[in-house]
Amino acid sequence: MRARVVAALCCWTAVSSFSAPAVPCGAFVARATKTVPSLAVEQTLILFDPEQELEHFIRQIAIRDPSPGFGFVVPVPEKPIVTKVKEQPFARLAERFPVQSGLGLGGIRGGGRGGGMAAAAAPVVVLSRSKVGSFTAFVLAASDAKALQKWFSDNQLVVPPEAEAWLGHYVKLGFYFAALRYEVPEKPADKGATRAETIRISFKSPLPFYPYREPVHPRPSDVERELAVWLISTRAYTPISLFEPGPTPAGGAAQWQRPLDQRSSRQVARGVLAGTLSDELLQLLPPSAVGAAHPLTVQVFEDQKRSRAGFGDIVMVPQQQTALSSLFLERSHKLMASLDPAVAP
Repeated sequence: MRARVVAALCCWTAVSSFSAPAVPCGAFVARATKTVPSLAVEQTLILFDPEQELEHFIRQIAIRDPSPGFGFVVPVPEKPIVTKVKEQPFARLAERFPVQSGLGLGGIRGGGRGGGMAAAAAPVVVLSRSKVGSFTAFVLAASDAKALQKWFSDNQLVVPPEAEAWLGHYVKLGFYFAALRYEVPEKPADKGATRAETIRISFKSPLPFYPYREPVHPRPSDVERELAVWLISTRAYTPISLFEPGPTPAGGAAQWQRPLDQRSSRQVARGVLAGTLSDELLQLLPPSAVGAAHPLTVQVFEDQKRSRAGFGDIVMVPQQQTALSSLFLERSHKLMASLDPAVAP
């Protein structure tokens, strides 16, 4: 088992109550929803401190004529803290650390380790509730997938059949859920106008994690999707995901793949990012990255798949060979289980 673990180490998923093309990753909507906010390009910034094992997952959310009940859920390995980012960083990141010329980025107005599931007395526990921008953010722990689905329904959020297995996967792994429900303002925005809010989800993790898995949709979209990811840390990483081919004639065995293409990797001094990131985000950079002796690595990744079918979540593994202690392996258990089904959750 240890050999499999070491090999393994070396969403926002769309959930809606109807079939809709190009649904933004992570969105779920109420039963009566007729329109779904979307972004042609998904943009994510990950700030990761390997010494503190702390990840800040920063994501832009497009809001365009959402119906009441619009929201999204993000599964993460440990109890998260959800906050709003006052100033979105993506336009300046795309300018200084471009993904690819011609990729349609920008142009939208931006605005402690948790306990285990075993401690939860109820099948669904609301660990926190807060106002985050235009959303109400719930942090949930769940030990029963059916009870979690009922919680969504009781809170005006409908999970379709194809999302049930997806939720059950994370419940089995002992993940937490950050669920954000859009609250319709008293004075609605101009109809048809698209604006964006940026949300930060911070959580403990021994390695950078990207919630990439999606439910198996009965009618996959043929619309090309684009994803841009900026990863800033004191180390360089390679994205790894388990790919399990579906029951098709091509078939094949499950295998680890690199689901993202790396466009660039640069080492920069902390001060170089002062003109790119706001003071709010600069304070989240690893404190050890001070001076030229401890530079930061900025990696830019791109994904242009039409479908993520068959892909699991992404775990970023160190590019430099690293000794894995028993304590590190223990803390990495949830991530290892997401990369290898043979690792019992």
